[in-house]
Parts: sequence; C-alpha cells; structure tokens
Amino acid sequence: MRAIIFSKDRPAQLDLLLNSILKNFNGLFASVVVLYKATASEFDQGYDLIFELHQQTLMIPQQGFFNDTKQILDSHWSHVAFLTDDDLFYRPFRYVPYPQEALDADPDLLTVSLRLGGNTTYCYPMRCEQMTPSGTEVSGDMLKYIWRSGQWDFGYPASLDGNVWRRDDLQELLWGKEFSNPNELEDVLVKATKSARQKLTGIYQESCLVNIPANIVNTTHRNRHGETYPFAAYDLNREFLNGKRLSLGGMDLSNIDAAHCERQLVFNY
Repeated sequence: MRAIIFSKDRPAQLDLLLNSILKNFNGLFASVVVLYKATASEFDQGYDLIFELHQQTLMIPQQGFFNDTKQILDSHWSHVAFLTDDDLFYRPFRYVPYPQEALDADPDLLTVSLRLGGNTTYCYPMRCEQMTPSGTEVSGDMLKYIWRSGQWDFGYPASLDGNVWRRDDLQELLWGKEFSNPNELEDVLVKATKSARQKLTGIYQESCLVNIPANIVNTTHRNRHGETYPFAAYDLNREFLNGKRLSLGGMDLSNIDAAHCERQLVFNY
C-alpha cells in the first residue's frame, strides 16, 4: 500500500506526519510519496530539510498537479491512501483486517477510512454532533456501513485525509476529470463517488488518524481552521529551519472525537 501525501508550504507539519507514520503506522505503508509545492524560498529550504530527515520518503516537487498525481497513481501499487500534510497518526494501528485486505475481500467496499471510527461523534466543518453508523456487517475490528446513508463525515468518502482506495477504482472515478490542486481533486471525487457502484465504507472501532487544522494554505477553499490554536505556516517553517521539531509526544492527543481536531502544536527545544 502506498501513501500519497499532498503538501504545500508546510515542511514542519509534514515532518510531524512522517514521524507519526513511523511511530504509529510503521510497516503498513510500503511506500510513502510526497507531492509538494513551495511558494517561497524559505519553504524550499524546509523541504530540503525534509529530504535529509526522511530519506526513505520519495519527495516529488510539483510541476503540474494534475499530471503529477496521475503519474503517481499510474505506479504499480494496487492500494493507495491519500493524506494531507496537516494529518497525523495519533495512535497505533492494531486492527484486523488491514485496509487493503478488506478491500480485496469485499468488492462492495468503496474505501476504508482511517480518520473515522466510533469515537468521531463531532463534525468539525459543520460545527455539530454526528451519528455514528449502525453498520451492515462486522468483519474483525471493522464495521462496514452504507456510506450514502451516513451523516456528515460518515457520508463523505471522498476526503483526502486517510481514506484507503483500490488504485483501479480511483483511476476509474477520476477518468476524464480535471483538477489543479488537492481541494479540486477532492471536489471531483465528491461528484464522482455519487455514481460509484460500491455502497460500503469500512471504519474501525476507533480512528487512528486526525487532521490538525492549524492554518490554511490554499487560495480556493476557505476551510475552517485555527480558531482555537492558530499557527501560521510561515512561522512554523521558520522554527523548523531554526532546528526545532513539532513534537508528537508533546501534544495533547486525548479525547479525539472528530476527524478534524484543533490541538496545540508543540515544538521540541
């Protein structure tokens, strides 16, 4: 299974995500590739540092988002998970079946979500509680449910935050579509999944991935972010270049009740 991480101007947060993969999802991704974009020389320096710190990670500078993403998907990996650079794996993954095994075993599964579980009872973008699905089938630690009847996050399989897909299904959904950034890619997936033949999404008893919406770097979608703990990408990168590292162990990652949770970002000094 390959992880495809989209990153823009967030080397410090990307470093945190990559460290969380090593700590809490180690071995499940056989390949990690980062498609990144820097809008200033300081961010380029930050990504150069990522090259040094994470030499097993394939770093690809963005030339054209559509063609770059298509080329990455055209690789031999049969299962892929999209991630964004402000995600992190906040707890160890200790569930069966593995996402790719579940997808191989059940052709009716569209995706397996790492960001949703019985604990994600709040929808951050909608600012409201959400009902966890009752499900149609239990397989090991996985609950399968009809995603079209899911409420808010549970009815949104197109998220780029930690959904695992069959590569062939993604290529079919994206065939003939155009997109120029991750937000547009997600918009295309939202529309394409409406006609998907697979009716089920798989989730585990508890999520293992969470998005930390500390800032915003895109210019097309004004997503909710940084209301309680705002951290500008430029400021985080400056500290990163000065030798500081965002600390997974220093963060309060208790009581994760949503796919997006604001948390205080803490540097190691």
